[in-house]
Amino acid sequence: MVIGRWLRAHLTDEWAVALLAAMLSIAFFAWYDAHGLTVAFNDARVREIIARRVLMSRTPGLAQLGTTWLPLPFMLMLPFIWNDTLFRDGLAGSLPSMAAYVIAVLYIYRTARLLTSSRT
Repeated sequence: MVIGRWLRAHLTDEWAVALLAAMLSIAFFAWYDAHGLTVAFNDARVREIIARRVLMSRTPGLAQLGTTWLPLPFMLMLPFIWNDTLFRDGLAGSLPSMAAYVIAVLYIYRTARLLTSSRT
């Protein structure tokens, strides 16, 4: 009863949307991981390898990012890519994408609410 009262007082629409988006993101990652599809697309593994070369290669450094793709996804992977478990499971590349999804959903909700003046 106390938890319900606290949630009603502190859980705004934006927090509810962000929480729902986070749960969906985690659920879909779990589904893809359970089916072995997290890094099924070869491009996903190559992008993780490029990010890993920034930290672990014969000549580590930002020059390893190259010029083919924009560097932002690789830079966002850097805090996770050094961990072998996160690298092998594809989580190092998925975590920044999952966070970006939640942020995008939140801002789409804000934009729709601003344009329509409706909470739904």
